[in-house]
Amino acid sequence: MARSTEEIFNGMVAKKESLASLNVYLPNGLANSYQYVLQKINSNSKVALWLLLFYVAAEAMHTLEVLWDYFRADVDAQIAKHKPGTKLWYKQQALNFQYGDQLYWIDNSYKYLIADTSKMVVAQASVKDNGGIVRIKAAKDDGNGNLQKMSSTEVDALNAYFIKIRYAGTKTVCSSFDPDAIKLKLIIRYDALVDLAALKIAVKAAIKEYLKSLPFDGNVVLSAAIDAMQKVPGVTDVVVLNFYGTYGLLPDSDCTATGIYQTNAGYALNNETYFDNNTTWEATI
Repeated sequence: MARSTEEIFNGMVAKKESLASLNVYLPNGLANSYQYVLQKINSNSKVALWLLLFYVAAEAMHTLEVLWDYFRADVDAQIAKHKPGTKLWYKQQALNFQYGDQLYWIDNSYKYLIADTSKMVVAQASVKDNGGIVRIKAAKDDGNGNLQKMSSTEVDALNAYFIKIRYAGTKTVCSSFDPDAIKLKLIIRYDALVDLAALKIAVKAAIKEYLKSLPFDGNVVLSAAIDAMQKVPGVTDVVVLNFYGTYGLLPDSDCTATGIYQTNAGYALNNETYFDNNTTWEATI
């Protein structure tokens, strides 16, 4: 982990003071402190210039160490994605899946002859290891930047793909689902000078964009959704009466108290019919 400029500076000073041949020279004592350097940084004295050399060297070393940290983090991330058998590796393989293409045994592993991004139908994926079974949840892009359920034939092909590339003794199960539904019952107060019809469209668009921005297989956080609505020009306040989440034919899950809903499909959409029928708009003057 990168040391701070002050840590590096103090280390240089400590080394100087440990050497009798250098410690006889100014600066010494209090004048060696990092805060003293910052106070005298614009001074033209020889002492200040001498200290400034330490400061510049310390700042340069700090910058270099920060860059090393970034480089190491990037290398670790790349290793995790490409190290066979890890969750990130399975996720990366799901994203690499090419619908309609055959796999070939090349250099002791199954591969595609050509990487074709137009056939990589998996837009988002998550991987969980549950009781010795690697469960891969996936969704595709609808062509407009929104997620949607993969077709049954696409899921079948994805399962067949993993049966070939997975490691011996590992069972994989791939799935893709329709989106979860979010139901919001609200009181939205707005500036009376704003066009209400246009405002309703803008608020629903803000909710949609918030849900679209969520990490795949993540949580819908009510406070973040409220923040998104309150950023819409003309909205003055948002009061939550009810916050529900549901999937398929399951009963609504009341998340009003916790303010958090864990998605089942991995992504969610706002039930706009419920929103329209259960949201009260109050003009403020």
